[in-house]
Amino acid sequence: YLVRLKEQTSTKPIVLAIGLGGNIEGAVRQYLESHQLNMPIQNYYREGFIPSEQFSTILRELMRLRSQMTDLGITEAHPFYRGPVTFAMALGALMDNWVPVKLYEYHEGQYKLNFVLEKETVLGLGPAMVTASGDEMLRGL
Repeated sequence: YLVRLKEQTSTKPIVLAIGLGGNIEGAVRQYLESHQLNMPIQNYYREGFIPSEQFSTILRELMRLRSQMTDLGITEAHPFYRGPVTFAMALGALMDNWVPVKLYEYHEGQYKLNFVLEKETVLGLGPAMVTASGDEMLRGL
């Protein structure tokens, strides 16, 4: 299932390079080039330490960005993220029930597709979420 979703690209995908603590656009471009993926990149980053007091401001900025992408008719999102784990949870909530989201993991110096979240999977209406190893995860609520 994941292999099929990984190989399929919808009509208007976008890559989100979100770096809290530094710019990750270079590493993301390297991944895209090495996998022959030609998608536009929306880069958002903040340098240095990001105190939690700034999270709500950053979330509002990312919500505006999501709204702009929705208005442009984006059909799938490929977020690449570097930053605090606590903010990653808020970022996940921001992407809930949006377009299919292909999530990547940074491990041993490179990115790899980890799993795909779809609206139906999150809501429990579709197949279980499947990891890259083929393991079935939670069916949703």
